Amino acid sequence: MTKNFRSKILAIILIAVILIGLFLPIKAQATNITEEVQTTNTVEETTESETATNIYYISSELDLSQIGVYGGFTGTRFILTNDLELSGEWLPFSNDFRGIFDGGGHTITYNINETTGALADTQYLGLFGACTDAIIKNLYVNGNISLTTGGSFFNPSIYTGGIVGSSTNSVLENVHFSGNINITTSNDNSPWVGGLVGQATNTQILLSSNTAQITVEADSYIGIVRTGGLCGEFSGTIENCYNKGDVQATAAIDSPYAGGIVGINSGTITKSYNSGKVQSKGPSTSLSNIYAGGIVALGETGSSVTDCAVMSPEISVATGWINTGYKYIISNGGSKSNNISINSITGSPTNDSNTRYTQAELKTSTPYENFDFLNTWAIDGTSNDGYPYHYRNNYAINLEDQLVPQGLMSFIEGGYIDYYDLRQTNDGFTLCIKPLDEILSRMSIDEVRLDVDDAYTLESLEDWYIFNIGTSYSILKMRTDAEKERIGTSIPFMDFNIELLNLLHNDITQQVEDSIYEKQLYEEIKRVTNGETDFNCTFSIPIATYFSTEEAKANYLIAEEYIRKVMSTERDTNGYIDLPEGLGSEQIEFLSRFPDIYDAENDRIKINSYNLTYAEKCAILSGRTANKSINNYAAENIIHAKWTVRAGLFMQGTEGSLVLPTGIVLTRPQVRDIFESAIKSDAGIGEEPFAKDNPYFGFTEDTLKGIFGDI
Repeated sequence: MTKNFRSKILAIILIAVILIGLFLPIKAQATNITEEVQTTNTVEETTESETATNIYYISSELDLSQIGVYGGFTGTRFILTNDLELSGEWLPFSNDFRGIFDGGGHTITYNINETTGALADTQYLGLFGACTDAIIKNLYVNGNISLTTGGSFFNPSIYTGGIVGSSTNSVLENVHFSGNINITTSNDNSPWVGGLVGQATNTQILLSSNTAQITVEADSYIGIVRTGGLCGEFSGTIENCYNKGDVQATAAIDSPYAGGIVGINSGTITKSYNSGKVQSKGPSTSLSNIYAGGIVALGETGSSVTDCAVMSPEISVATGWINTGYKYIISNGGSKSNNISINSITGSPTNDSNTRYTQAELKTSTPYENFDFLNTWAIDGTSNDGYPYHYRNNYAINLEDQLVPQGLMSFIEGGYIDYYDLRQTNDGFTLCIKPLDEILSRMSIDEVRLDVDDAYTLESLEDWYIFNIGTSYSILKMRTDAEKERIGTSIPFMDFNIELLNLLHNDITQQVEDSIYEKQLYEEIKRVTNGETDFNCTFSIPIATYFSTEEAKANYLIAEEYIRKVMSTERDTNGYIDLPEGLGSEQIEFLSRFPDIYDAENDRIKINSYNLTYAEKCAILSGRTANKSINNYAAENIIHAKWTVRAGLFMQGTEGSLVLPTGIVLTRPQVRDIFESAIKSDAGIGEEPFAKDNPYFGFTEDTLKGIFGDI
């Protein structure tokens, strides 16, 4: 085909597209739903308040299918409560999704497998066809998308992404796609294909990844292929993401663009990496450009790639005639800075990275200068092929791996808590992060009282949280508000009779007057929160024994969740967290080591983002608990628990005195006094600084450093 004849064809097509555009929308618009939601709707609806956004819980394929009806409302929230494996062929929602979809860490599995003739409309393929002004987060998707088209001139375009086909003004956060994407077109159209999004305009993609293999081929006279590990064509911000899937783009006549992260980039890509192959195949008898880039194929004016890494085994182009390009970072255009790569990549691409490393070096944190390995990334040599991977709370296992304790499962089944309210370690500790007052409120328990003048109101329980170890349950305190007294944490090593909650709730639902369980529950809450014990110093041996071990991960998980709570409840819009009154001189001296975040004049600290540095975590913990580090916090809890076990077991025996390893001899009254201070591990600004050389505890600072490192 001559260049002049090809230009005429393009002109004819352009005119036809304009004429068609006068009558047909290019993108399906959201349906404006005005009808009230019917009570027969299989999606469970709850309303937080008269003005709050509607919430729908998604627990079945039927529930998910109804998003197409109710997803048109901006701000409507959908929460996935369990994994879903969709049957048959998935049909993406025809409406533009405009709500909030929270996957709760669960996985959706689906298949799209189509072979068509000439396409009548623009195709939007993915779990969601298209989204505008939406938020999709905390979601894992396993999908197989296969589309083969045949046909004629003037067929519309194809937007394909594992999560969403086309995104506008939206946020994708902590979303992950695995599986396969295969698109082959013999229509005269152009495919936009990405592991997460086909085409994205003014979109944020954060803390997300793709591991799917992506193969796209436009076997037609006209068809530009835009393909990327995360997105085919992109504008907006990509941060803290990665792609591991191989990317291959082929075009018969027009240009193929293949990028490890993005095909054509008009936005900002930072702190992200690609470890998948990138291949671009084009025509041998055309002037079309053929691009393959480890991060980006083509960078538009104003776009940038910074602090990114490429570990691709191969970056290559094939059958190109002229104007071909293949480089480590960006094949052509765009700005780039401070990017790194593996030292050798098959295909002999041009090296445009700033620094190259060996594969072994790239499996350590050293090369990733601006990656946050304290809160956003982790690297341990055994996970994710040894390369960096995401994590939030490094001590909590994934939601889908949690084994819910029976007592908390009854709360889930009753609708009082949700799966994503639980944090669990791999050594058997489970913490419910929904506070006790909210659980009681959902149970229709207004207050717990002994009599009219002596009551525990719901407000007084807003800082207490249920936890579990084996068959034992208790409640711990996480109080953050600088206006309140005794802020900090408290962990009682005492059993809490969780069954009293259900017994009282049953009486209330059956309208039993003067339930005997109301007084019992009040007494139980009072006993545990105050650390009250009988003469024999009873306590929960399973709970105290667990917390007394140096390997107990609960201490670290609680510290991380406490820091998160301070951030979410105390940080103002400018990033400041007020420090409470009563800080000791040791705390002030410690905070003074961080002049970049400590504002001594106004008694506050400045936290710039939720991706906390270790110094920021230490400053928050010190300002609320007097502990200078998470290790210091864990050491305090462990020593309290050790003494609870030692003193408690002694008091339940008959011996007249207790001889410590240090040689100190204690009488029974002395042991009892120590037990009463040890039964609750209180950490707060009102507490004395942790005594590292306490002779009763039998630990010296050097011993503790040997166990915990920095304390």
